[in-house]
Amino acid sequence: MKIQSLIQSVILAVSLLSSTGVFAESGVYAGGPTYNSSYAINELKTSGFTNVVVWTIHIESDGSLGFNGEFPLVAGGSYIGGSHYPNFKGDIASLKEGSSLINRVEFGLSGYGSGTYNNVRDLLACSESHCGTGPNSILYRNFSALKAVFPTIDAVNNDDEDTYHVSSSVQFHIMLADLGFKTAIVPYMNKSFWQSLVTQVNQARPGAIDALYLQAYAGGSSNDPCNWDLGLPVYAGLWSKDYSPVGIQNKMQGWKDSCPNVVEGGFMWLYDDFDNSSQVAAYSSAINNVFDASTPTPNDPVITARASIHGSENQDKAFDGVISTKWLDNAGTPSSSVPSWIQIKYTNAKLVNLLTLVSANDADSRDPQNIDMLATNDGNTWSTLGTWSNVEFPGRNVSKQLSFENTQLFSEYKLIITKNKGDDSLTQIAEILLADNSNPQPNIVDHTGYQGVTFVARASINSNEDESKTFDDNNNSKWLDNGGVPTSASPSWVQATLPVAKTVNDIAITSANDAIERDPQNFVLKGSNDNGTNWTEVGSWTNVVWSSRYERQVFSVSSLDAYSTYRLSINANQGGSSMTQIAEIELLGPEL
Repeated sequence: MKIQSLIQSVILAVSLLSSTGVFAESGVYAGGPTYNSSYAINELKTSGFTNVVVWTIHIESDGSLGFNGEFPLVAGGSYIGGSHYPNFKGDIASLKEGSSLINRVEFGLSGYGSGTYNNVRDLLACSESHCGTGPNSILYRNFSALKAVFPTIDAVNNDDEDTYHVSSSVQFHIMLADLGFKTAIVPYMNKSFWQSLVTQVNQARPGAIDALYLQAYAGGSSNDPCNWDLGLPVYAGLWSKDYSPVGIQNKMQGWKDSCPNVVEGGFMWLYDDFDNSSQVAAYSSAINNVFDASTPTPNDPVITARASIHGSENQDKAFDGVISTKWLDNAGTPSSSVPSWIQIKYTNAKLVNLLTLVSANDADSRDPQNIDMLATNDGNTWSTLGTWSNVEFPGRNVSKQLSFENTQLFSEYKLIITKNKGDDSLTQIAEILLADNSNPQPNIVDHTGYQGVTFVARASINSNEDESKTFDDNNNSKWLDNGGVPTSASPSWVQATLPVAKTVNDIAITSANDAIERDPQNFVLKGSNDNGTNWTEVGSWTNVVWSSRYERQVFSVSSLDAYSTYRLSINANQGGSSMTQIAEIELLGPEL
């Protein structure tokens, strides 16, 4: 029951972002061309791949970092790669800029025969001043320097294929988490090692390891991704030398059909083998066709940020119109010299003169306190629209409006945070809303959150999964109707009766935790003002598909009339199942 008093500008903010979909996780490993060619960066940005792993860092015996055995990167706590490839720093930063479709960039780490994790083990076992993972250790200083030079790198991609030493790997990746790096793992064997690593690191630093790229090629060609459920989203990888784009799509579709709750994306090894060709877009499309019905396009608003702790709390969550989600920046305490930042780029310039921030659900020490609002039309010359100091939020999920004078349309807006409330190493915001204050809009709320609302349904399997659970603001619970296969003549239904009649502009429905065959497919929203004696249809939808679990979809309602009772009637579910289920329903409309 989300009460979403998201201030005057929510309707405009949501409309500006309504074309932004939930994209497939389609990854690619890219090596030499990223620093040896003039075309690779732009080709990757427009390829359709959402994740890029830049291949790969090796750790030497003295703790220095080199890139793929080709050039030194960091030594003695200082970045030295620029002397060999001056454009490398800027090129990596640009992977998520402009009209790029990339939302996650990782540095590969190790690889077969590199000795990287042997060196990590030895550097943690020695007793000299440079040993260990403390702030004075060489590993800490070198990876700290790496993060400072490449702040947009989201994660390191652990490809340990030789050492498999649990305790040193755990300690090392905890250190990386403390420096602001997520970890993805890329196994092909030794499942018990990877399970131990994931469990121990995530117990110490929840969410630090957040993805599993499974090698299903070369030495891992016999791997079945369905057998690698370690509690992480699995991205299954194939090698272009073994499969055409059509073959990739067919193979990955089979995996998705077999275990849709495990395999959530795919990746290609290796960009270097098909770069500078039409195959780049063909391979990304093959993966996106399997794992997402809405591939991103350059016309979508592009949201970028300094850093995000993981995908479920990334920069997109600050613009999703849902106050129960948030963007969480884990790249360190913001300052004037190293601020936290988040920005949005629109295809068409917009007039904005009102900024509204909504505080996140917890930890007020992470709230933004000193803030600058910048805008540009060319990405180079930025205008400061507003500056605020000592901003305070009186509670959790509370909005703060910051107005400023502006009459110019801009295509990019950037929020700079130079201080948070508690000088915390984490900074967070639930919602950022940008609006033209000359045309204020009413507050939008979820009407099912009012006191006195009552709920009833056709059937519920038990009290733990009854109709109230689909209005409880908890995606982990659900309403489960066991009243038989729904049809037009005998639909599954659930309804909410409000204390007074309200207008509903949108209905949001979130899929439940399992059993995709129980998802609603064809459904109708009806309204009544006489306790259900007479019903008026206010919206109807057919052939709706939820591509993942806990996916929230919003459907626009055609009627502007107010009703006191709303009923969702489900005439068909996804698989003709005898049971139908929904995690959450929100009836969204003006608070008036």
